[in-house]
Amino acid sequence: MSSVLAIHAAANLALADRDLLTSTSDVGQFALPALAGAIPLTQGDMRTAKGFGLALGTMVGLTKLGKATIQKQRPETTRRDSFPSGHTASAFCGATFLYRHYGPNLGLPAFVLALHTALARTHLDRHYPGDVIAGAAVGMFSAELWSTLLHPPTRASGRWRLEFGFGCTWETRNHVTSPPEGGTRLTLASHGNSAEHSTTARVTLQYFASENTEWVLRVDPTDAGGDTRLGTAVR
Repeated sequence: MSSVLAIHAAANLALADRDLLTSTSDVGQFALPALAGAIPLTQGDMRTAKGFGLALGTMVGLTKLGKATIQKQRPETTRRDSFPSGHTASAFCGATFLYRHYGPNLGLPAFVLALHTALARTHLDRHYPGDVIAGAAVGMFSAELWSTLLHPPTRASGRWRLEFGFGCTWETRNHVTSPPEGGTRLTLASHGNSAEHSTTARVTLQYFASENTEWVLRVDPTDAGGDTRLGTAVR
């Protein structure tokens, strides 16, 4: 726990300096995958090392495919390779693999650094929130896929469920004028969508408190803003 708090404090300090923030986000992109690959190699565990190599290759392939197919423009430049975030995908791939194979003592600090990388990419205007959520999904999926194939679970994973969603988003503008004096008629001034839609992602975290009750946290960002909801559902 102390290591998690130390990394979190360092991440908050880094937010104050853009150059430092850029450097620390690069650390998350490269250091976490390097560590995830180096540990099994030094232990002579070639099966796990091979699994991470496959996970890393899957992550890179999915990230490049998404960038080339969607061609979403970045917020600060005219480059059209914003979706998904490669830095975030790489960091979460390494963090997920470390947590899966070496437990929370190493995995939780890794996730803190990966989360810092994701937040840094949006703070630096390199990506939109949906881009980093998609990157996290790609990284976690790649690591979980090959971890499960190499080491199938022997028991139920618990009462938590994490879901990612991808799709298009756009702003709808509806403007209705006031009724004219002495009249009752409403005039629809304009009704339409923005000329170009964008691509985003959302994440939903569910906790099943009992057989009939579940808690839901949903983060649904768009290019123009964001929406975070916390609620409960009783069935």
